[in-house]
Amino acid sequence: MKYAFIKTTPSSLRLLTTDSNHTKPLYENVLNRDFTITAINQKWAGDITSIHTEEGWLYLAVIIDLYSRAVIDWSMDKRMKASLVCDALSMTLYRACFSISKGIIITNEGIH
Repeated sequence: MKYAFIKTTPSSLRLLTTDSNHTKPLYENVLNRDFTITAINQKWAGDITSIHTEEGWLYLAVIIDLYSRAVIDWSMDKRMKASLVCDALSMTLYRACFSISKGIIITNEGIH
């Protein structure tokens, strides 16, 4: 960056999406930090992130396989709606050919 004369500029853009004061149920931690996996499609992890673009905020939902550490599928939308996560999960199940008999999907506890 130094040789290309590129400088970073700190951004004050910060999008708050987590609501900690809610009445929705909390679920049991079934993973319990046990990342022992012997094959694909046993444990998946998912998360949502926001990306600031020139056209506004873009939301990205991603699901990865914890065994291969590969992104299985993802979904993007200009609004953070339930369909964002549902689309990512639907495509993940489609790519896995619905061959999952028993597995775990882990996400953070944020209420979006």
